[in-house]
Amino acid sequence: MEALRAPLKQFDKFQQMIKAIDEDNYLVQVNGLGDSDRFYFMDGLGEGCRYRLIVTYSDQRARQIHDQYRFFDKEVYVYPAKDVLFYSADIHGNSIVQQRMEILETLAKGEPATIILTIDALLDRIPCKEELLNNVFHIRDKDTVDLSDIIATLVEFGYEKNDWIDGAGQFAVRGGILDIFPLTTECPYRVELWGDEVDSIRSFDVESQRSIENVENLIIYPATEIVLSKDRIQKGIEKIEKEHKLYSAKLKKEFKTEEYARINKSVEALKEELTEFNAAIGIDSYINYFYDKVVSFLDYFQDDTIVFIDEPTKVYDRAVGSWVEFSESMVGRLEGGYILPGQADILYDYKEICSKLSNKKTVNFSVFGEKSQELFPMKEISIEGKTVNSYNNSFDSLVKDIDGWKKKGYKIVLVSPSVTRAKRLVEDFRDRDIVSFFIEDGGRALEATELLITTGRLEQGFRIDEMKLVVISESDIFSVKTNRRKRKVSSYTGEKI
Repeated sequence: MEALRAPLKQFDKFQQMIKAIDEDNYLVQVNGLGDSDRFYFMDGLGEGCRYRLIVTYSDQRARQIHDQYRFFDKEVYVYPAKDVLFYSADIHGNSIVQQRMEILETLAKGEPATIILTIDALLDRIPCKEELLNNVFHIRDKDTVDLSDIIATLVEFGYEKNDWIDGAGQFAVRGGILDIFPLTTECPYRVELWGDEVDSIRSFDVESQRSIENVENLIIYPATEIVLSKDRIQKGIEKIEKEHKLYSAKLKKEFKTEEYARINKSVEALKEELTEFNAAIGIDSYINYFYDKVVSFLDYFQDDTIVFIDEPTKVYDRAVGSWVEFSESMVGRLEGGYILPGQADILYDYKEICSKLSNKKTVNFSVFGEKSQELFPMKEISIEGKTVNSYNNSFDSLVKDIDGWKKKGYKIVLVSPSVTRAKRLVEDFRDRDIVSFFIEDGGRALEATELLITTGRLEQGFRIDEMKLVVISESDIFSVKTNRRKRKVSSYTGEKI
C-alpha cells in the first residue's frame, strides 16, 4: 500500500535501519513500537525481500500476529512447530504436517511469503530443501503411466490408501480410476485412465462426488516431511540395528532387564511397521537414521530473506525453556529404554539457532528496549509509537482529532473493512467539512494534511508523531474497547495531540 509505505521512505530513522541492515550488515533493534505500528515497519523493511520470517515466543502470539499482519500482506502463513515431546504418540494427526507442507510447497514454487513461527519451529531438525524439491510428483493429461508405480510413489509420499477418500492425505483406486486428495489442496482429484494413458484429470467434491473443473497437470507434494523410499528404509533400518545392538548390550551389561526388553520390543515394532506398511508412528524422531543431512527451517532461506524477532528476550527465554524441557525429558526416556540415543538428538541447541540468526538480515522489535543475551544488537533505534484511543462510537470526537491533526500537517489514513462503508465515511466527513478521499488499494502517496480512506482489516490504529502519521482502524471508532494500558480515563472528548 503506497499510501503507507511512502511516509516510511521519507522517515530518517527508517533510512537508518535500511543502511544498518543492507550496508553495515548490523543486527538492528527497534524499540518503542507496539503491534500495528510494529507490523507497519516490518512490512516496510521487508519490501524487496522474497521471504519475511517473523519469529515469536508463543503459539497464541503467532496466531495474533497472523491475524493482524494480513492487513499488510495477504500471503501470510503460520509455520507450526512439531510437538517433539510426543513424537512417539500419534496425537497430533496431520493438522500440523498439513500446515507445514503447505508452506514448504510455497517455498518449492518460489512464491513470496511472510511466515510467522515460534522459535521452537527453528529448533527442529528437518530434511534439507533439496530433498523437498526432489519429492514432487506430476500426473499430466494424456501421459502414459504405470498405475502401480503411481501407487508406490504415493505410499512413499506418506499417503494412506483407502477404499474411498474422505480427507486430505488419502488415495483410492477402483479399476482405472485413481482418486487422490493431496495434502496441500482444498479438494481431491480424480484421474481416469484409458489403459495406461491418462484420459482426464478433474477436481471433485468429496460429499457429492460431482466434478468441479478439469486440469491438465496435477502436482502432488508429499503428505509427510519424512519421505521413505525402500532404499531409504533399508539404510535407515541398518543404522537403527547397529545403534540398537550397542545400546541394548549396554543395558544388558548394567542388568537393566526391563529397559533392555522395552527397547528391543520398540525397535522390532518399528522395523515391522516400516517393512510392512512403509511408515511408522513417531517416525520423525528417527530422522537422523534416514537422512544423512538435516537442517533447521532457517537454512531454507538465503539472502532474499529478512528475519524479524518479536520481543527478543521472550523469544530467547522460550528457546532456552524448550531446549531444557526437551533435554531433561530425553535423559529420562533414554535411561528408561524408551528411545535410542539418536532420537535424543533431533533438536538444535538454541545457541546454534541464535548463531544462524546472526548471519541473516535480522531486526529485533521490543516495546521497552529489552535485549536478549544471544541476539545483542549492534544498532538500536527508538521510535515512540502510540495506539489510537477508542472513540466509543463518538464521531464528533474523531472529527475534532482529525481537524487538529490536519492543522499540524499530519497524514491520516482511515481503514475500513468494506468499500460501501468507506465511501459512506467520505460522505460523513464531507458533511462535517472535513476533506477526505477514497482509494480502495491506497495506491498513491499521501500529502501532508490529507485524509485517505481505504479498505482493509486492521485491528487497531496507531500514531507516530515523529512521522506526523496517524492510521485509524474503523474498530477504533465504532466499538467500545478496553484500553490495554491500565490507566484510568475520564469521559473522553477527543485525542490529546
